[in-house]
Amino acid sequence: MSQPILRHDHEDGSGFGFAVGLGNTWDIWFDDPERLKTTGALDEFLATQGWESVPSTDDRELEAARQLRSELRSIFASQTAHEAAAMLATLLNGLVVEPRLTVGDPADGDVAISFGPRDGADLMEQMRVVAGLGVGGALERWGVDRLRMCDADRCEDVFIDTSKNGRRRYCNVRCQNRFNVAALRRRTAEARSERA
Repeated sequence: MSQPILRHDHEDGSGFGFAVGLGNTWDIWFDDPERLKTTGALDEFLATQGWESVPSTDDRELEAARQLRSELRSIFASQTAHEAAAMLATLLNGLVVEPRLTVGDPADGDVAISFGPRDGADLMEQMRVVAGLGVGGALERWGVDRLRMCDADRCEDVFIDTSKNGRRRYCNVRCQNRFNVAALRRRTAEARSERA
């Protein structure tokens, strides 16, 4: 069986895009928030996240993916760096992470180091390593205050605030627009009631 391959093309290549994507497979915007209802849904999710050569998943992997999602969402909901770090340590406990050196243009002498799952790791170990390292990198770079859950009503999507000023409140433009429209309606109604 060939090992799944992750193309590191999410945001800065750290894997946090994968962690956010998995965290958001639970979406209360829908009547049934579960987006990973079947192994086929997990297969589709992995494909959209850049995982290649993944054999069809089974029920055990589906449950493990849901458990990983729950752990990731708990990290995003954490209030302190200590709490987030402790949960992340639990998520990564017992996993083997290997360094990889990549040499760019030989004329430039560019060398990059990255870390990933060990060769031969099963799918769930790979998912845990990629998601855990992605969130860990985000914690290190931006801090726990940038791991967020959307402020919009009826949305609990997770995101990492990579904005310059660190004031992003919504997971995407849809939620930001819904908030702005609701605020406008509220102000308009208040203005009408004051005139009456």
